[in-house]
Amino acid sequence: MRGAAASAVITALQAYAAQTVPVAALRCLGWSICLFFGGGDLNGDCYVNFLDFAIFANRWLNEVVLSAENLDRTGKIDLNDLAIFVENWLWQEQ
Repeated sequence: MRGAAASAVITALQAYAAQTVPVAALRCLGWSICLFFGGGDLNGDCYVNFLDFAIFANRWLNEVVLSAENLDRTGKIDLNDLAIFVENWLWQEQ
């Protein structure tokens, strides 16, 4: 599995992971796949930083239940989600 196929698998895993469980990192076939579940790594780059905040801010106050930005799964991206995001601010995969 190389190139575009590997990239598609990684993207699919990250998208799925963003919707489920708590903090983990998966090592697969020699690639490091960051699957951060604590809340905040919205672009899947293994960091919680301003790039993720830009994504988060773009969805601010939207009512979207199945969205990576809806960190508390209440159906609205609000201060509760921001609190979760801030708890993980500057997290990065070791």
